[in-house]
Amino acid sequence: VARYYSEYRVFAHGRNADKLLRLKMRYPRIELVLGDLRAPGIRDAVRQANLVIHTAAQKYVNLAERHCFYTVDTNVNCTFELADLAARHGVEQFVFISTDKSSFPTNVYGITKYLAERLILELVEVYPQTKFVICRFGNIFGSNGSVVQLWLDATRRQQPIQVTDPEMTRFMFSLEEAVEAVHFAVNHGRSGDIIIPKMKSVSLRDLMQLF
Repeated sequence: VARYYSEYRVFAHGRNADKLLRLKMRYPRIELVLGDLRAPGIRDAVRQANLVIHTAAQKYVNLAERHCFYTVDTNVNCTFELADLAARHGVEQFVFISTDKSSFPTNVYGITKYLAERLILELVEVYPQTKFVICRFGNIFGSNGSVVQLWLDATRRQQPIQVTDPEMTRFMFSLEEAVEAVHFAVNHGRSGDIIIPKMKSVSLRDLMQLF
């Protein structure tokens, strides 16, 4: 938000009212859109936009396995509908935030992100006037839902840290690096590009040593 706030009219969309209100306190001119991807307000905002950065998703891997329909509807159907709506209303650029798990996906979450990517790439041919760029993220260190945040919460509650396989690896990068990746996608991406920022790989066993 800080990168674009001074130059642009900014809409911020999300389901968490507390986070949106805190954002409004920090950036008074920002316009809030409360609700999920099915909310009418987001469609009104898209119709007024020149640039859409789509970050919303059902991103919890374990929940995706248990709630497949909701995950497919959110990550695939809603993403396609939003991108198609943006192009039909003359949005100049649509940046879709995907995940490294979409490469050779082995779980529901990764599969839905892969399918969303394929649908976005199909729209490149349908709407040549709109630039569609995909940016694949790894794990933003300490973000909501990340393994770091989950372990910190467990530590505060004096509960044991749970890990499926200590030898598993995660691609990690900072919030600042994530912002720079999106900024690069906005300014240098070409329609149909899949941008993969450089990220450091860390094993869960090594990460556990921090706790």
